[in-house]
Amino acid sequence: MVVVDEDGKQRAFERGLVDELVGSGVVVLAIDYRGAGETSDTVPRIQYGPAAPEYNLSNYSLFVGRDLNGMRVLDVRCAIDLLFTRREVDREQIALAGRGRGAFVSVLAAAFDDRVKGVIAEELLSSWIFEEEFVDIGLSMLVPGIVTVADMPHLIALLCPRRALVLNPVDGRRRAVEVGASRDVNGFAIATYRLFDAAGQLDHAAHESEAAPAVITEWLTSSP
Repeated sequence: MVVVDEDGKQRAFERGLVDELVGSGVVVLAIDYRGAGETSDTVPRIQYGPAAPEYNLSNYSLFVGRDLNGMRVLDVRCAIDLLFTRREVDREQIALAGRGRGAFVSVLAAAFDDRVKGVIAEELLSSWIFEEEFVDIGLSMLVPGIVTVADMPHLIALLCPRRALVLNPVDGRRRAVEVGASRDVNGFAIATYRLFDAAGQLDHAAHESEAAPAVITEWLTSSP
């Protein structure tokens, strides 16, 4: 399992996710993708208007002509490369557990890398189609031109037929989206999984954030 928390690996430890997974026999690699954890504060932080995490970081990536999400996807795939060198790792069971912006990066990384057999997307933005002002989701989530080619459900569909769990999804103001509403939004992804006879591989769930580590571990270690 590669753990990709938007606030870095230390936050994953503080939440108890790493201990929960390791206690169940899972080999865990928790990372700081660029701009998070030990690699944060590489550029000055500022807040612009409503709460906009990574505002300056995202702008700097545009200045140098390298998309922040793309660089983070590379970081995650390099983590998978590292796991493949470890004898204790079952290469057929590699999964990603991302939270927030880390969930988005995890979905993208898995879409490009079929070595990933499962994805837990926690606190993932449910849709870019949103009538209010975006708050607290991070400027890096506002991908230029994204809605001209896809919404989040289309990206989730790219994971088919592999296992995927959409856990505690949020809207554009980082408010919880109920499970029923999440399933409605993800109608395209659900239909895609059904088309490939893999309907049971895509799950939606909502739990208190404190319970998320146990839910993730149970889902990961349960039979598909």
